[in-house]
Amino acid sequence: MTQRRWLWLLPVLLVVGCVAGQSARKEGNPRESARLNAQMGIEYLRKGDIELAREKLLKAVDQDEDNAEAHGALGLLYANTGELRKAEKHYEKSLNLRPDDPSVLNNYGAMLCAQGKYEKADLQFRRASQNSRYQTPEVALTNAGVCARKMPDDARAEGYFREALRLNPNFADALGQMALLSADQARYLNARGFLQRYESLKAPMTREMLLLGLRIELALGDRAAAQRYAQTLQNEYPESAYDNSLDGGSSHP
Repeated sequence: MTQRRWLWLLPVLLVVGCVAGQSARKEGNPRESARLNAQMGIEYLRKGDIELAREKLLKAVDQDEDNAEAHGALGLLYANTGELRKAEKHYEKSLNLRPDDPSVLNNYGAMLCAQGKYEKADLQFRRASQNSRYQTPEVALTNAGVCARKMPDDARAEGYFREALRLNPNFADALGQMALLSADQARYLNARGFLQRYESLKAPMTREMLLLGLRIELALGDRAAAQRYAQTLQNEYPESAYDNSLDGGSSHP
């Protein structure tokens, strides 16, 4: 079973307010205009309207090149459109202006890890998680754990996941990652426990999580539980293939 794609594709946090209906035109006050354009650009980005987001954010940095929020949002936008040189430039500009912004550190770390720059990414995640103003440090810690698994360094990864769960025992993403890590290390009883906690939170039972449940129960010899996962897979993801899973065959995500 392949490792799930890591958490920069889960909610990437930019803490902004809704600015619908506000005008960005403030005559004689370019910094205020930039602030409002940055907020509107971030709101468009949150809604997935990349082109309008790009337009507003570029206008914001044109009006005020020292608007850290706009640079951080442009970093996220360009990272998600694959324009990595531009993304890095804007992330670094944002962090030069506001070195401890936890959301920018977290997002920058995700991009660096995707590029294989694991230690540099790890530093950004740790800086984010240690910021006392960051309301969800478990997000950065879980991202750090997923990145550590790519190094690979499972011991470091487990430390990050466990710290995320110490801060928020009900953080589903960290529970799912611990279930996966435990199964990959053949600690199937632990894996079952983490997956059960994940399920108890009504977290999404994706194809990957269902395949993980199937894998765990087959390893533990609980055919009835394995059958339940297999049936749900068949119902929810009919395209999924698994070869003779209930007869001891290997599953394929």
